Amino acid sequence: MVQPIAKAVIDYVEGYWDAPLTLSLVERIIRWDDNELDRFYAGWPMNTSERATQWFDLPQLERGQIRPILGALTSPTTELELAPLLLLYVESVLVDAMPISPTWTFSARRRHPMRDRYDILVYLGWLAAMRSLVLDGSVLFANKVVSLEPESLAPVFGAILDSKKSHWKGTRFEGLSRKQRLEQSHWVVTDFAANIHEARRGHGTALALDFVEERLYELTIGQRANSSQRPARLAQLGAWNVPLFRADASDLAAVRSADRFVEWRSTLTRALDDVAGLPASSNAGDARGLLASELAASFSNVKREAARSPALRAMTSGWKGLAFGGVVGAVEGSITGTAWGGAVAAGAAITSNAVSEYLQAKHVHAENNAVWDVVMSFREWSERDHPADYPFARWG
Repeated sequence: MVQPIAKAVIDYVEGYWDAPLTLSLVERIIRWDDNELDRFYAGWPMNTSERATQWFDLPQLERGQIRPILGALTSPTTELELAPLLLLYVESVLVDAMPISPTWTFSARRRHPMRDRYDILVYLGWLAAMRSLVLDGSVLFANKVVSLEPESLAPVFGAILDSKKSHWKGTRFEGLSRKQRLEQSHWVVTDFAANIHEARRGHGTALALDFVEERLYELTIGQRANSSQRPARLAQLGAWNVPLFRADASDLAAVRSADRFVEWRSTLTRALDDVAGLPASSNAGDARGLLASELAASFSNVKREAARSPALRAMTSGWKGLAFGGVVGAVEGSITGTAWGGAVAAGAAITSNAVSEYLQAKHVHAENNAVWDVVMSFREWSERDHPADYPFARWG
C-alpha cells in the first residue's frame, strides 16, 4: 500500500515541474533562483495542510511480516544504499521522513542557498532514486525523530553505563571506558530508542546494523516488562550469509523482481508466520528448527541464482549477515551462562520507558505465543565467519 503522503509529495513535485521525478529533474531544480525555489517549497503538501496524523499513518505489521526500521539518524546516503538491498530479502522497509518532510527553505528569514540546495539534491535525489519502490509501498516513512520522547533514551544510556567491557568485545566500543562509551554513544542510542519506539507501535521490525546495536539489544531486552509478567530474552531464530550487491537502486529493483528473490520473501513471511503461531509451551529450539527447515530450499535457490547469473556475479562484492532473533518469554531462572550473566544484571535495573514499554506491548500482543516479536540484524561479514559469531548466536 503506497503511503498517501509519499504519493502526494511525488505528485506535487512532478506537477510543479511538469516532469517525472528523476535525478535529472533534481539537478535542474537546484539551478533555479531563490524566489522560484521559495514558491516551490511554499506549495509543499505538508506546508499547505495540517500536519495531521493521517500523513504518517502506517499499516500495522501482520503476523509473519518483516519491515526493518532504518535508523532515525541513518544518513540519506546510507539509506539509499541499504533500503534497496534490504528489499531483496524483505517485503518493505521503514525509513525516516526527511525526503518527504524537508527542512530547507529559501525564505528571507533563513537563507542558506548553498546548504539548502545541497539538501534538495540529497533528499529529493533519494526520493527520485527510490521512486518506484515508494510508489509500490515497499518504502514507508515515519517521522521518528520528532515522535521520540527524550526520556526514552534514559534506559539505553543506563544499559551502556552498567555494562562491562567484555560486552563490547569485537565492536567499535571495545577497550573504551564507561565515560568514553557514553560520550560516543549519543547518536546510536537516539537511533536505537527511536527504532524500539516504532517497533512497539507495530509499524516495523527493530534492526541492528552493526555489533554495537546488536549488543544494545542484548543488554536491554533481557529484562522484565513489568512485575506481573515473565522476563524476556533474545534467542537466535536463524542466520544466513546472503550476497552483498553493489548497484544502483533501479538495478536492485530489477533483481528484486527475479523469481528466486520473490520466492525467498514469500517463504520467509510464511515461515515467520508459522514461528509466530508457536504456542507458549514451545521453545526457541522449536522456532529455530521450523525456520531452518522452511527456508533451506529457498535460500539455496537464492545463492545458486547469485552464483550462476553473470549480471549478479558482476554486482556481488561480498556478503551480508542476515539474522533474526526472537523475543521470547523466559521461564524464571532460565537465563544463564556467561553471555547473559552481566546482561541480566544491567537490564534488571532498567525499569522505564522505551524498552520496557516495547516488551510490555509485545507480551500483551502475543501472550499465548512463544515468540513475542522478531529483531533483525543486517551487517557485513565474511562468507567464512564462524556460526558462533552470527548475530544473536550468544542470545539463546
